[in-house]
Amino acid sequence: MQRIRTAEDVLEIAEIYVSAFPEEERRPLRAQAVAARRPQALFYRIVREGQTVGLFTAWELREVVYGEHFAMGPRVRAQGLGTKVLRTIMRTTGKPLFGEVEPPTDELTTRRLNFYLREGFYVLDREYYQPAYTPELPPVKLLLLSTDATLQGERLEATIDDLFTTVFVKHE
Repeated sequence: MQRIRTAEDVLEIAEIYVSAFPEEERRPLRAQAVAARRPQALFYRIVREGQTVGLFTAWELREVVYGEHFAMGPRVRAQGLGTKVLRTIMRTTGKPLFGEVEPPTDELTTRRLNFYLREGFYVLDREYYQPAYTPELPPVKLLLLSTDATLQGERLEATIDDLFTTVFVKHE
């Protein structure tokens, strides 16, 4: 994995980022380039044989690492590389991982949720809407996940507050 810090680095992941996430679940590329320079941002491109094959964008929060986006390019999907990368991330963060996933409504979203459950994530029992990345887009209803099953109650609410004030702020 290689750290992303510049606009040029963001362009290296742009194709995968735009194709893997619907517009309402991603920030515009220009804003992504600005966000990558923030001190809490942990943005990476996943490289194999010199080619960008995936991305992982995350944020260092007080109690958790918030995994904002994780995707593998179509050339390497279903080859186990995503599992290897996620396991490496889980071993090296030093904090529980925390993230979101679409509610299971079809085969793809069910497979995506099951991937995280197999890798040790728990669905947290709280209704949640991801804030809009831009004013013209709606909030998105998602499921919250964490590798820490005890992230509940006041700790969960404090983590969501931390998430909203750290990640979902205007970066331009």
